[in-house]
Amino acid sequence: MFVVILVYLWQYYQDKTPPPESTESRQVKPDARILFTLDRLNKEGKEAFNIVDYPTALKKWEQGLNLARQAKNQRYIGTFIGNLGNVHLFG
Repeated sequence: MFVVILVYLWQYYQDKTPPPESTESRQVKPDARILFTLDRLNKEGKEAFNIVDYPTALKKWEQGLNLARQAKNQRYIGTFIGNLGNVHLFG
């Protein structure tokens, strides 16, 4: 009886297997690339700001602000505007 149940379950789940994953779903999504770039520009700007390299920080954060505006990412738009304000305040 136990073997019959196992065979039945095996046949049932054979029909329910998900389709193989396409190569497209394994690729990094464009949004993830943009977020990675925004995060990288923010970090590079912070590093420059911390060593008092204000022109480089200004350049990185302006690039990030432009990209964030293109991506319509409100979080990073606010982050970059705040960071640019700090450069103008302290630089």
